[in-house]
Amino acid sequence: MSTNIEKMILDSIEINSQKNIQQADAMTRASEDSKRASVGSQAKPSKLSSGTAATIYLSVSGFVGGILAFLLNQMYGATFGAQASDFNEGLFALISIPLGIGLTVVVAEAITTRSGEKIKLAIRIAFPLSVYMGITFGLLSHLVFLQLMTGINRQKNTLILSGTSNDVAMAWEANHRHLARATSWVILGIAVGLTVGVMSKSLKRTGLSIAGGMLGGFLGGIITDFFPQNLQWISQIIGFALMGLLVGLAMGLLEQVARMQWIEIVKGGREGKQYILYKPQVTLGSSARADIILTRDESILPVHARIFSRYSRMYFECVDELKPATIDGAETPFTLISDGTEIKIGETVLRFRERKAGAGVVAGISK
Repeated sequence: MSTNIEKMILDSIEINSQKNIQQADAMTRASEDSKRASVGSQAKPSKLSSGTAATIYLSVSGFVGGILAFLLNQMYGATFGAQASDFNEGLFALISIPLGIGLTVVVAEAITTRSGEKIKLAIRIAFPLSVYMGITFGLLSHLVFLQLMTGINRQKNTLILSGTSNDVAMAWEANHRHLARATSWVILGIAVGLTVGVMSKSLKRTGLSIAGGMLGGFLGGIITDFFPQNLQWISQIIGFALMGLLVGLAMGLLEQVARMQWIEIVKGGREGKQYILYKPQVTLGSSARADIILTRDESILPVHARIFSRYSRMYFECVDELKPATIDGAETPFTLISDGTEIKIGETVLRFRERKAGAGVVAGISK
């Protein structure tokens, strides 16, 4: 019932927004330049920017996911190792990578919201999704690798029959195996990226996640293939963990490079946390129904406000006009916002950040 009421309120706001947009433009245009000029002086230097922290968090999540993938693979070996064929053992090893890494990254991101409802929802959706991605792309990755290695071995034998020494032929095979391994792990990276992206419900985030997964998978496959094979489980755990780390790192770096608008929490629960705005409209509130969850503030409604784009400009609007926000010191339920706008909802203070296409980072805004 409450969800329907919120939808009706948001729909009515949508109608009123068209009338308010021009008025908000006129009210804020005069102050916009002076505010932008002061952004650098307002920003407080920090040892670790929110963007860097987000990238590190994704990298660590991926690393932990790689360890989980290794443990899953070990459990399979201990349970079915005696009966399993070499094909099945290799297949499950590849299935466990997107399953472990994808699931861990999604759940880790949900944990940052500190919402039990969000975490439960992430687990309910991400677990079957990561299993499906793991099986589908793990099988595809395994078949591609076997096909590539069949061609490489055939060419190696041709070289030997033509008079090439065994050492030269083996070196040729090893060099080409690196690319085959990297190619198969790129496919696994796509599975991880899809799992993370689908959970975000954003095409842009999905594209960035897939690109990060492919890059991390390629680097992980190349590096791991240089590990000595006689190390047994040691080389495997290093390889899995390294791939998870590189996938998380690549995702984080690409997201920071591609971000155009984002929100930083200046004061309140999750202070310093950054939320990249991937969708044309995001909601803010205290419940799991909001895109951005604001915690530790009882004065914030379940869905308190929204930030949306119209005519290439960004606007802030409260769901309930009787509970306005304070924007750059002025209390209002609706206004145009731009880079550096400070938003206070209850006792929580946010700052809107924006980077124009093709422009560098504004002074005082850390990447």
